[in-house]
Amino acid sequence: SSGINAEYGGLYWGTEFFLACHEMAIAGAFCQFYWTRDKRKVSFPVVRGIWWVFRYHLGTVAFGSCIIAIIQLIRTILAYIQNKTKDSQSEVVKYLLMCLQCCLWCFEKVMKFINRNAYIYTAFKGSNFCTSCKKVFGLLMSNLVRVGVINCVGSFILFIGKFLVVMVTGILGYFMLSKDEQIEYWAIPVLIASIFAFAVAHTFFSVYEIGIDTIFVCFAEDETKND
Repeated sequence: SSGINAEYGGLYWGTEFFLACHEMAIAGAFCQFYWTRDKRKVSFPVVRGIWWVFRYHLGTVAFGSCIIAIIQLIRTILAYIQNKTKDSQSEVVKYLLMCLQCCLWCFEKVMKFINRNAYIYTAFKGSNFCTSCKKVFGLLMSNLVRVGVINCVGSFILFIGKFLVVMVTGILGYFMLSKDEQIEYWAIPVLIASIFAFAVAHTFFSVYEIGIDTIFVCFAEDETKND
């Protein structure tokens, strides 16, 4: 129904809005370090980044997060239709709906990538969402090889970091709990601890991920304007 769709849309929008504020605030902190010649003058960069978001850029993050929320809502509606009509669909219709779902998933990933870089551009230029998307898209297209290398290498290094955190947590949990005679099933607590370790590692490493993207966009803009 329309009420349920509105609830899901509001939930998606609220979640994406919070994540967008988080990304732009961190990007603003990294931008301050990059564009300030005397690094000693940089004080409370994260606090300033949060202040800039809520003072100047709430419209940008609201618009960008709304686009993602709309795509997610369409995917949810499509999945609901697939589930309700799965017994009465022909094979052709099932195939078309699966292809449409796949296209929407890819479109969502692309838009999230563009949104993040647009937030970064807005963080140091102060431009609106549409202008930032246009400008940063040009920067990324002119540095396509660098973007591919940085994303592949950066993603691999961050994955190794997360993997090591989970492995160390699991190994330490095993040695701590397997020798305790009072604990009969030590595997379940170790598994839960590893899951929490991955969640924490993912959260912390996301800061480094945004930092890598921010420094690259700043470098590309710096190279274009001052080379």
